[in-house]
Amino acid sequence: MALNWDVPKSEKGLETVLKQIEECRTQGDEREVANGLLALAYLVKWVRSHTNLPPFQRSAELAMEALQIFQKIGDRRGEARALRAAAPFQPWDLAQKMLATAYRIFEEEGDTTQLAWVLFAQSNQAALGGEAVCGKELKDQALELFHGSGALDGQAACLFSKACDFTSTPPAEGRALALEAARLYRQVGAYDDAAKAVSVALTHEEEGSEIHDREEIIHQGLADAQQAGDRAMEGSFYKRLAQVAAAKGQAAEAEKYIRWSRELQDADGLTPKERRKEEIESTKTMIKMAKSMGHKEAVESFQQSLKDLKRQPLK
Repeated sequence: MALNWDVPKSEKGLETVLKQIEECRTQGDEREVANGLLALAYLVKWVRSHTNLPPFQRSAELAMEALQIFQKIGDRRGEARALRAAAPFQPWDLAQKMLATAYRIFEEEGDTTQLAWVLFAQSNQAALGGEAVCGKELKDQALELFHGSGALDGQAACLFSKACDFTSTPPAEGRALALEAARLYRQVGAYDDAAKAVSVALTHEEEGSEIHDREEIIHQGLADAQQAGDRAMEGSFYKRLAQVAAAKGQAAEAEKYIRWSRELQDADGLTPKERRKEEIESTKTMIKMAKSMGHKEAVESFQQSLKDLKRQPLK
């Protein structure tokens, strides 16, 4: 019996998949075990590794285990899915062969959406192999196929990937790509990815833009992070709002956002020393912003905050 492996990208989702895999093993349902292993291979990358292995190493191991099962039972479609999942962790030449095999299988089945995902994976492999132009062409082909099949998550993934190419994508274009990716991610309920896309859009705006004009976008990213329950990302948006407030000369407002950011600091995985350094740099940025806008009182307030921060003992 087919099970639902499309679970939330969360601790609860991870636990659900682990439980279902064990149930399938007990029942001897190899196909569903393999499907579960592929779902787990995705989750361990973004939630946590459930073993002592690093997340991406564990993901590769799970994908290869799923591949062996699909090949054993003669499930060609499952084999192609596993090949695509396992390929990014293999040496470049082997990865290309695995993706080419997956492409042939999905082409035989006429599955446009899966073909697009393989092209997307090939585009990333090409970029890693130093073939930037080829990678861009493959990504454009994948985006076209995703448009044709109506796969919003695929469209968002392509746009987000293109936006992350900071070396060759002009800031205005990168910002537009990232914001469109965020919009599409929201439509499919992927709020964690939407928050990341908004963050990339804001990074594209760092140069040559008025910081207070970005406030509405920051609030949208904050809402995405809150919807996703991503406390570390939520804290990063509070820091950005603090910079906006500093640029407006609103010292009290900036301090409020910094305080809220600190309340979420345990979610960032930093050591106290690393966190202190980040807070000092953030405060220096606010001093710079307030100075550029001519807000003398705000500058004095932030300078005092910087002195206090440097004097605080590490916990």
